[in-house]
Amino acid sequence: MGTLIMHIDMDSYFASVEQQANPHLRGKPIVVSGRPDIHSVVAAASKEAKRYGIRSGMTTWEAKKLCPHVIFVPGDPAKYETMTRRFLTILIRYTPMVEVYSIDEVFMDITQEAPRWGGPLALARRIQADFRRELGEWITCSIGIATNKLLAKLAVEEAKPAGIRWIRPEEVPRVLERTQVESVCGIGPRIARRLHHMGVWTLADLGRFP
Repeated sequence: MGTLIMHIDMDSYFASVEQQANPHLRGKPIVVSGRPDIHSVVAAASKEAKRYGIRSGMTTWEAKKLCPHVIFVPGDPAKYETMTRRFLTILIRYTPMVEVYSIDEVFMDITQEAPRWGGPLALARRIQADFRRELGEWITCSIGIATNKLLAKLAVEEAKPAGIRWIRPEEVPRVLERTQVESVCGIGPRIARRLHHMGVWTLADLGRFP
């Protein structure tokens, strides 16, 4: 089967942790931020808030304009770090090959472990079930699986929210043809414009570039 990399991305992480901790916030549009009265920015938006177009990085004023009844919750880094330690404890039961990418994202090399659990999809479903059972129903994750980190990260974007996406080797050419270069982490607007000027629009174009 070759190398298998799994990318786990926690869904609406800070907001989901707050909803898990406080039942009164569940099912409501909430935003984790600094003080809304001083125009801070959105650190995380719940799934319900995202339906109104609220996204991380926008100002709290913009969030309030999109959803007047949004609930602002002050960030609690210690709470999120504790939850991260808890989900990492679950993951290392399956493999020690765990690489922390950020507080809410992890890469795992599951090449050796996947066959023991019935394949990568079965393993991914088991991890999601473990999270729901041990962390709480409001703590969900999206999982991308592929032969390398880049493709696994692209896969997880297609899996959101709370889904699983496995990009099999035979799918890679099609994925590269349709993936815009600006979709890749590290390629910002300025680099993307330079690539476009050279006729490079997709990852497949980039691979063909001399």
